[in-house]
Amino acid sequence: MCGQRSEIANEENLSTKQYQAQTDAWISHPNGNPGRAQCVEATTRQGTQEAHGDRAAEASQNLERMTLAVGAGFPKKARLRKRPEFIDLSRSGKKHHTANFVVITKETGRCEVRLGMTVSSKVGNAVVRNRVKRLLRESFRRLRVDIVPTRDILIIAKKGAASLSLFQLARELRECLIERRGHRQ
Repeated sequence: MCGQRSEIANEENLSTKQYQAQTDAWISHPNGNPGRAQCVEATTRQGTQEAHGDRAAEASQNLERMTLAVGAGFPKKARLRKRPEFIDLSRSGKKHHTANFVVITKETGRCEVRLGMTVSSKVGNAVVRNRVKRLLRESFRRLRVDIVPTRDILIIAKKGAASLSLFQLARELRECLIERRGHRQ
């Protein structure tokens, strides 16, 4: 009986007001509130320039230097992008096995060295596979000016590739792509 009485008491204290939609919404029309957006952007820009003006200018100069450096970036013309390119290279290229990779190369008449990579789920989950691909791209970016003659390269990662650091990965690729070819520096 005590349980029934407390339920009745709770029901008596309920509000009977109905919920009404607010007419004063934060965004008043489809394009938002242009006055508010301009005000927020202006104060943000002013604060950044005053507090970090010297460091921001220095950072933009450093970024400019990095992008202008020889071999910087990984443009589309430096990638194998289509399935038939991968298949052709895997069928007719020379295979080199390392501890953590299978490297397939084929000389081309192009003026650019191109890279393709395959990192299967045997190597690890998506986070691990993406890390291996980032390290491969960075190593290739650093090595590509030294790779002579120009050729297409397909790198297939093995299970152990996930445990490599950038230095170890770059050393393994350098040995395979440059030093074994008789083009020692």
